[in-house]
Amino acid sequence: MRAIQLHAFGGPEVLRLVELPVPEPADGEVLIEVRRAGVNFADTHQRANAYLAKAQLPLVPGAEVAGVRVDTGERVIALCGHGGYAEYATAPAALTFPIPDGVDDETALALLIQGLTAWHLHRTAARLRPGEGALTVLTTPIGRIIDVLTVHALEDALLLVTSLEQGPPVYSHLRRNIFFNDQVTLEPAGRTHAQLALFGPRAPEVLAQLSGASLADLPLHHTAAVAIAGAQLLVARRKPLGGQGFTLYIPAEAADAVRSALLSAGAAPLSPEAYDVLRVEQGYGAFGRELSQEYIPLETGLLDAVSFSKGCYVGQEIIARMESRGRLAKRLMGLKLRRPADSEDGALPSIATPAKLEAEGKDAGDLTSAVVSPRFGAIALAYVRSAHAQPGAVVQVAGADLRGEVVELPFEPAA
Repeated sequence: MRAIQLHAFGGPEVLRLVELPVPEPADGEVLIEVRRAGVNFADTHQRANAYLAKAQLPLVPGAEVAGVRVDTGERVIALCGHGGYAEYATAPAALTFPIPDGVDDETALALLIQGLTAWHLHRTAARLRPGEGALTVLTTPIGRIIDVLTVHALEDALLLVTSLEQGPPVYSHLRRNIFFNDQVTLEPAGRTHAQLALFGPRAPEVLAQLSGASLADLPLHHTAAVAIAGAQLLVARRKPLGGQGFTLYIPAEAADAVRSALLSAGAAPLSPEAYDVLRVEQGYGAFGRELSQEYIPLETGLLDAVSFSKGCYVGQEIIARMESRGRLAKRLMGLKLRRPADSEDGALPSIATPAKLEAEGKDAGDLTSAVVSPRFGAIALAYVRSAHAQPGAVVQVAGADLRGEVVELPFEPAA
């Protein structure tokens, strides 16, 4: 029989058309005359030996087939694991299913890996109902961070919220990944809506005063529809920053009126510098600093934005491999910065970020954000190499007269 076989790992050039004997089914297996073979994202990784399970050469790839069961003459689809890129393949009888009349081979085959992944995503991985929300991360094929998104489920759509100024590139990224049969429409919500964030211990009180709605117990990332200053808007719970946190999604034409109402109710503007101090204290990454294609979500501590049970997604193999092995090259940690002779006000010398970290003359990681906190003094966020990513370890900021004591995040007052 003819088959496509690998004798080496690599790109498409390693695929070879060869003649092989028809395989013999083992106990519990069936022999299938292949009419259609699925070509999947996982196959490309297996071809390069970059999949979760390492492959053995020589190898006939192909994890799913549609064809005719030789012993019964039935039209079937089957999950065969490998061997599908051939005129005949064996598959476990328990993973072989008859194709109903009226369903062609191509449609039936699409219901296996792709269809089951979509079903799993809808029914078990992303069961968001209207009003609910979640955090997720977009990754590259090698598991690097594109952006961290907040996803809010509306009645008939999903609202995706990107990092600051990342709306256009994420929109373009999603557009590039829509295929001609996908029934999905993208709309740039930033053209019609504005966002305001409200933080602090009195945030629920201010919102209740203006809207009449009690939002103190709203779950993280969930939304509620309220009216403020005569405008209908969505309020979402977000991660805390100096107290409870909320995001308001406001029709653009009502943004100024809602902002004025918040100020009249006792809210105060938060400067970018003050926000950055609170962000670093809490250990939250910012795009272009801690969130970039230099880093992997597990290194950033984004466990709440990653699924380890969902089916295939871009970057999944790398992330799952790192999680299963339990070994990370670096971790996002806090640093308490000190100079040999600190000034009384904790002044921080100018540091161009990212800055390299060293320990005993060797690379120890990268400092990505540095601020002076009224509560903690000079502090920083840094990706610290695993050998030094333990509380109490000391690293040196390269090119600066600064040392950093490694601490867990978020920063906590001294006991």
